Amino acid sequence: MISVLFHTLKECEKIKTVQMNYLMVGHTYMPVDSVHSSIEKRSAKCDIQSPNEWVAIIKTSRLKPKPYEVVRLNHTDFLSWDNVTNHYMPKTLRKYESGEPFKITEVCSVTFKSKNNVLEVKNSYLPDAKASNFENAGKVRR
Repeated sequence: MISVLFHTLKECEKIKTVQMNYLMVGHTYMPVDSVHSSIEKRSAKCDIQSPNEWVAIIKTSRLKPKPYEVVRLNHTDFLSWDNVTNHYMPKTLRKYESGEPFKITEVCSVTFKSKNNVLEVKNSYLPDAKASNFENAGKVRR
């Protein structure tokens, strides 16, 4: 995801900074959670034999105010982000300055700055938490 956001920053010149906050498990609620919940409840009552059956299950998971809209995607609608990851995030940027490995499971906040190719990472939700900077992150490599 980090590589995808760096790629987007490079492609969209008007966007200068993006901050992504990872929410605490069990302490947040988003409207999309109710969508997932209704689909999960509906699918629990079904014997699904084929991936194609998911379209009907998702549509009928909500009837009021109207059924969910399902958009079918083909394999050509997806991009391979492996090349983008290697392009923007070389292996040297996958470790902190201390040499410790970069573990996404410990990250609370990531700020991307396109101006100076800085990736700022915080491992705490406290407002005054120290950030670790990855210089030249997202710098295009040839």
